[in-house]
Amino acid sequence: MPGVPRSKGCQTCKRRKIKCDETWPTCIQCRHINADCPGPTSLVKFINNGSHRDSHSPPSDGRRSAFKSPPLQTQASGSSTLQLRRVYYPNVDDRSAEYGLLQVTPPRANPTTLAERVATRLVGNLDKGANGITSLQMSYLPQLPSRLADSPCLRDSVDLFCAAWTDFRRRQPQGELMAMPQYGKVLRSLRRTLMSEQALKVETLAAMVLLERTCKLFDRGKFSSIHHQGILQMMERKGPPDLNDDLDITVTNEVHGLMISGYSVASCASFIEKSEWQDVMQKCAFKHPKVSNLEPLTSIDLMIVYDFSRDIFSWLNTMHQIRTDPHGDENEAVSIIFEQKLRDMLTKVRKLAVESFGLAMKEGAVTERDDPTSIVGKRMDFKGALMCQVFMSLHLIQMTALRMLYEMSIVYGSPDPELWDQFREVALDNWKAMPYILSLESIVASNAVATVFISYEAGNEEEKLYLQNVMLSVDEYLGRYPKDRAVLDTVILEAGKLLTGRKPVLKDLPNNS
Repeated sequence: MPGVPRSKGCQTCKRRKIKCDETWPTCIQCRHINADCPGPTSLVKFINNGSHRDSHSPPSDGRRSAFKSPPLQTQASGSSTLQLRRVYYPNVDDRSAEYGLLQVTPPRANPTTLAERVATRLVGNLDKGANGITSLQMSYLPQLPSRLADSPCLRDSVDLFCAAWTDFRRRQPQGELMAMPQYGKVLRSLRRTLMSEQALKVETLAAMVLLERTCKLFDRGKFSSIHHQGILQMMERKGPPDLNDDLDITVTNEVHGLMISGYSVASCASFIEKSEWQDVMQKCAFKHPKVSNLEPLTSIDLMIVYDFSRDIFSWLNTMHQIRTDPHGDENEAVSIIFEQKLRDMLTKVRKLAVESFGLAMKEGAVTERDDPTSIVGKRMDFKGALMCQVFMSLHLIQMTALRMLYEMSIVYGSPDPELWDQFREVALDNWKAMPYILSLESIVASNAVATVFISYEAGNEEEKLYLQNVMLSVDEYLGRYPKDRAVLDTVILEAGKLLTGRKPVLKDLPNNS
């Protein structure tokens, strides 16, 4: 029996006697030396009960005709299909048979173009699990491999994303993302595309959105919102999405998520208020592929979250207007209307949270149990990271509304302690999810801690220290938050003011919110 390879590492790494990381189509070691990676070594095992012949010549025609190859057989093994077939080996001498048994997995076509290689790399790295990276604002990723051939800028953007993601997972000692050669290549490719007839294609918008998200997730330097305005301007020029194109739908939903995340894009996003956009955006939201992964929540339930997300900019601006001049000519009337809006939204979201998560817990999609590592002594677990994000979003809406209502009670001279108590109660419930968040891959976990910025104010000194530890834990590799506890305390508190309309100018949110 010939020796069986112990790993699928490429032959180049084996000849150099170094460990291959087995990331295809090109492993990191071959990429470093600029060599053509031969790909994985096949794990082939010959099954034979005889001894090897001295002669390398094949058997006589008579003997060969006595052992004809049977038809190809298949059998399931895990998630792969195994093909079993008899094959002739000239070096095998078995008086009872001239065929060994070869066990192989179905061959995969070798990528021949750059677009195919990039697509293969994305598919190979893409975590399709419930806790993977597509649970973030990246539901368009599965649509991309089939769209790379006709869009060089999208191909280059995917290549940068894969390189940055691979380095992050391996904790490679890398500096800022902008220093990577792939980053400059994407910018040059985008520049050429924007000057061509492909400028207004959905693939071009997707390339810009993926570039922004790559910077947001993986840049170890200070994150910049430099790409935001360009994305919104491109979206406006391109026009409403094609509801028959899944990529257009998913990219539109992600851009809308960009708008409602609190970035300084309010003035550039005014086009979204036009009637021709409102209807199609709502239809896109209902077609969002993530909705199917959130049972027992329904799309109708999620539209409540959508309504809040759509209105958040006007909320923040109204809150700032009232705080700036509470007794102005129109502001007292504005405050009465605004307070009622906040209370109506709070009522709807509370009802949704109680009913939907009560049902989710009954069906096992959400569970609660004791946990001594949790600051509140209990923890919530979820069937997937996306379910956790909805849970956190419902808390975020409630805390935002309650903190604004409490602030208005202060502005008009009658602080309402009951509103603060309700605010703290929601914060305590929200913190039950922190142990689960810490169990996720840090790139996913970092996207789920936005509620810390608002809930932090509600904590005592011990609870604030716990929340700081959560944030520093998920930020361990990227290092965007200050390690100095006093400085971090200030950063979180200032972010909370920004998210509840208590800052004078709507600036960029903290990097991981």
